[in-house]
Amino acid sequence: WLKSYLSFGEDRALWAYVADEVMAKKALAGDLSVDEAIRRNMYLQSWRARIIGKDSLGPDLKRMVQIADKYDVQMEGLAISRKAQREAIIWYHTKSTADGRMFNSNKINDCLKNKHKILTVGNAEELARKTQSNRHTHRRDCKCDSCAETKRTTGCSHPNQCFAKARAMLMSLPEKWNPLVAQPKDYEEADDLENNLDAHPFFLTTFRIFNDGVRTSGRPPDTKMEPEPDEEYIKVFTDGSATLKGVDIARAGSGIFFGEGDVRNAKIRIPTELGVSNQVAELIAIKEAVERCPADIPL
Repeated sequence: WLKSYLSFGEDRALWAYVADEVMAKKALAGDLSVDEAIRRNMYLQSWRARIIGKDSLGPDLKRMVQIADKYDVQMEGLAISRKAQREAIIWYHTKSTADGRMFNSNKINDCLKNKHKILTVGNAEELARKTQSNRHTHRRDCKCDSCAETKRTTGCSHPNQCFAKARAMLMSLPEKWNPLVAQPKDYEEADDLENNLDAHPFFLTTFRIFNDGVRTSGRPPDTKMEPEPDEEYIKVFTDGSATLKGVDIARAGSGIFFGEGDVRNAKIRIPTELGVSNQVAELIAIKEAVERCPADIPL
């Protein structure tokens, strides 16, 4: 039952969709703030269904959930396919590091749900990438083609804010779950379908059992980085800065530089939810630099 329930795709069993609806209506009292319309699957999202007490799940679904809890069924994996990343639900994503305020109902989130029809990570990615369009500015009255087209087709009166919020949601995900971040497949070529994660069903590449509470790193494996074994220490330069602090269009970013052409070099835009300040940007730069280095070489 559990395997069938977690088998997403065109061939998913009809009863599994019915189970989704039943579970959504039986959410724990503490999860009722999650809009029922986006309570799609508690194994893809952070809400839970009631399995004990009054008005809890029926015996069959209750047994299925208990089995999943017993064997610690989780979305896990060393590397996640682009397809699996994009098919996951963005709202209350089970791997998001943000608290519920990121996803709770407000003017921008309601616009994302109702006008932009954002449901999946892939939907959010498509919207977030509009900030990269030519002539786009981070202003409410931006005149770029993406903002103009979005206003015309969706009726959204503040597309830049919606683009930024979609990006912030994605940036709350660990890197291996975030389609905006480079993944191993971007620079590796699979010789056959067996090595191609996108060729396998979602549940085969995304769900794991017998985790025993152990969670893998949020970073994708970096198969490009091969430090010299005789390297005595690693030198890296980091910095962070913020502009226009105290106003709506304030921005902050971090920079990491290991050396000319080094694959570990990075520039990072800081989500506004983390706070727009030099200190936050500098701390994020240091954190990211440390995580890009092997633990057995002095930094």
